[in-house]
Amino acid sequence: MSARLERVRWQPVERLLGPLDVQVANLAQRLGKEAVLRVQGGEVEVLPSRVTPVLAVLPHMLRNALDHGIEPLGARGDKPTQATIALEFRDLGEAWEISIRDDGRGIDVDRLHERAAALGIVEPTASLTHDQLCALIFAPKLSTAADLSEISGRGEGMVAVADAVARCGGDISVHSTCGSGTKIDILVPKAAATRAAA
Repeated sequence: MSARLERVRWQPVERLLGPLDVQVANLAQRLGKEAVLRVQGGEVEVLPSRVTPVLAVLPHMLRNALDHGIEPLGARGDKPTQATIALEFRDLGEAWEISIRDDGRGIDVDRLHERAAALGIVEPTASLTHDQLCALIFAPKLSTAADLSEISGRGEGMVAVADAVARCGGDISVHSTCGSGTKIDILVPKAAATRAAA
């Protein structure tokens, strides 16, 4: 493929996202919560064939943040009533970074460890770092939701996210602070998609 043709295929990522802000607003309303999606770096240009698998599972990540992370109205303490979910795109040179950050309750790592041990995913006495415990959200069939619903609670959505990242040859990491929120970072390598100079 010529450098000129390859360059033509790059697009601002905002053109590929769809109405994610509307989806967040509608789901928040269904859950009795207030939340807004803020998109940063929408102008970052990407090669669709490299990032489409990850973009396709962004709704899973947003649903997870809304259902598990964002507190109900009246339970956010000193934080603003309207929660914020930030979706950010960055071009790091050799890879694209896609981050989702919310200002919700954070991950209950003790509950997550308890559920993982009950399912035999980890040993009950296993010594795991905080980030390793947070990463358990990607384990199959693992959920801390008390009730199943069509929104979440089956432990499947985040497995789809991990699978999509793996198909892109990327990496995913989770960082969470109790009471302050959760941030998920995804790196998608550009691999053979070497961008030609302007």
